[in-house]
Amino acid sequence: DRRDKTFEGGSTTDDDVVAFAKHSRRHFRSKTTGCHGKCARRFTTQAAHLKRRVEHTRRVALRGCTEITDASVQALAEACHGIIVIDLGHCVQITDTGVQALAAACTGITEIDLDGCTQVTDASLQALAETCTGITVIMLADCMQITDAGVQALAAACTGIATIHLSRCRQITDASLRALAEACPGITDIYLHGCTKITGK
Repeated sequence: DRRDKTFEGGSTTDDDVVAFAKHSRRHFRSKTTGCHGKCARRFTTQAAHLKRRVEHTRRVALRGCTEITDASVQALAEACHGIIVIDLGHCVQITDTGVQALAAACTGITEIDLDGCTQVTDASLQALAETCTGITVIMLADCMQITDAGVQALAAACTGIATIHLSRCRQITDASLRALAEACPGITDIYLHGCTKITGK
């Protein structure tokens, strides 16, 4: 689907993502230098087409792109307001700054994967809860800084959550489970492997 964009894990850098988000403007400017008439119109049309493609991107996969930082996420948020599914799993340099930018600009997000984003805290969950209330799937495995406060905020606002992955989020307690059970009646999958403070009582 042309509305999907997948980046290669490991080899992708901020430069790659920012270039995509900015519609490769430099490329088209260089191509149209000294170019007139039909030539200039052709490249202008191509640039406009690429711009529309970027703006209409719905799904972005950056899983395992360990070199990218918040700069990439901010650039995507500014350019691709229509994102509904984003996979940032194991993008270990991503912090609350990137997630907050995404939440503010892409309010239609329904699925977000933050597995292994170890710098993410409750601030990210609170930002998502404020603006992305349509979230149905959220993956937070190994986000060891999040606490019950973040999960409770998310549950209260995103009542359509069906799947949440909290494995190895070692600060999570039974309070998170109660919040999810009470606020999200359609929840079907909760992953809690390694959540040592869960008692099940």
